[in-house]
Amino acid sequence: MKKLFILFALLFNIVNIKAYENKYFNIDIPQEYKITVEEDNLYKWEKDNKYISISVSNNENGYTVKNYTEEDINNQKKYIEEKINANLDKYDTKVEVTDMKKTVLSNNLYSLSYTIYWPTQDYTGYDIYQFGNVISTDNYMYTIVYNSNTKDIDEEFNTILNSFNPIDSTKNQSKENNYLYLIIVSIFVFAFIKIIIKIVSKKKTSK
Repeated sequence: MKKLFILFALLFNIVNIKAYENKYFNIDIPQEYKITVEEDNLYKWEKDNKYISISVSNNENGYTVKNYTEEDINNQKKYIEEKINANLDKYDTKVEVTDMKKTVLSNNLYSLSYTIYWPTQDYTGYDIYQFGNVISTDNYMYTIVYNSNTKDIDEEFNTILNSFNPIDSTKNQSKENNYLYLIIVSIFVFAFIKIIIKIVSKKKTSK
């Protein structure tokens, strides 16, 4: 009976997963997520208070996540946190970047993962958590973000993340690192700042 239940569960998951592919990558996205942005370098799927987004940037300097040191990672964390908070300073809102580390996905891709905590309870009724992953290939930098109202990342996103497959090689990446590439990481985050600013401004106006 247990084996039969697992079989039904697997079949259910297969039915509800849809493969998405473009010239940069392919990935499996649950059908419950509806694509809302599909541009040349930015893709976004939404479901309720959650969304999954992928941005693609040119890796002109040949940066590689695989070779990042602890110092590089600490510099990344500090830079992102300071940059975001500088934009939110006058709105009495501060984000916190946590759990930044280098990981290896099940598809053998190196990823720089991090969490950004947005304390938006007073404005939206819930706090927001962004789980980011940055993956480098010879020609591109991919930033994959999972936005949720719960602080614990669920298995759904892990499954999605591990299905990600860049259509580019990782054979000729530079052995040198430079944390200046974190500007690429933060560019996508800044788009979210506009949403927070709009929410906070609306809240203050209504008082």
